[in-house]
Amino acid sequence: MDINNEPEPRTLAKYIQGQIYENFNITASIGIAKNCLLAKLASKLKKPNGITILNTANLEETLVQTPVGRLCGVGEKTESLFEALGIKTCFDLYQKTPKFLEQNLGKNGLNLYVSLHANESLESRQEDSRPKSIGHSYTLPRAVGNTGFIQAWIRLLSEMVGERLRQNNLMASTVNLWLNSPEMANFSCQKTYKEPTNDGYEISKKCLEIMSKIGQKIPKIRALGVTCSKLSQPVYPALFKEQKKREDLIKALDELNSRFGEGSIYPAVVTLTRKID
Repeated sequence: MDINNEPEPRTLAKYIQGQIYENFNITASIGIAKNCLLAKLASKLKKPNGITILNTANLEETLVQTPVGRLCGVGEKTESLFEALGIKTCFDLYQKTPKFLEQNLGKNGLNLYVSLHANESLESRQEDSRPKSIGHSYTLPRAVGNTGFIQAWIRLLSEMVGERLRQNNLMASTVNLWLNSPEMANFSCQKTYKEPTNDGYEISKKCLEIMSKIGQKIPKIRALGVTCSKLSQPVYPALFKEQKKREDLIKALDELNSRFGEGSIYPAVVTLTRKID
């Protein structure tokens, strides 16, 4: 959020935390800074349910005390590279010149410098507020190799994506599956289908079709995500009896979940997501 014109940012942050807890019964840590990258970093510094404001008075002191590995987008490999360059804290990185970062990290280094030092103002673009894609992802507590468990999570994420598509009166033609594994790093593949859909079951079937490209033996998975794109609004009503029956069923489930709370009714296979062992 751009809160440049907000006179009491901490008060606003507390209000947002209160709304999140009231509506979802979870805590939220909030970071406030001059740009997105520093705000993300700030949100990590006082968990759980903390509020951190980085400004000219405390920025240097905070960055000196914060390891560079806590910066969003800095993984183990990048952190090792930074350490070889003598960069151990966020302040070490903050002090480097754009020329130094570009010479050692290429274009990514230059982008990192700009992201760290920018004074951002997020412009509101009202002319087209429709989403270009809709997706959900989840990081598991640890890497898991149980195929049924992974398939259950794909179904759950697909159902969540399908529900959001229907809420926006959209259908999707392209389905993307993303998997992260310590054994194979990232796997990401998408496929575009002739018939668009907003049915979570159909989305999950397409994801499993995509996952079959990995082969019969699925590696241990640490994180996964389902994203739908190439979005369009429904044009024609269901033509076939079975299709109409399925759409009526989904509509009834959406109405029940809306009335009694999100996730009140869900596919039985989703219960497997609670059995990580």
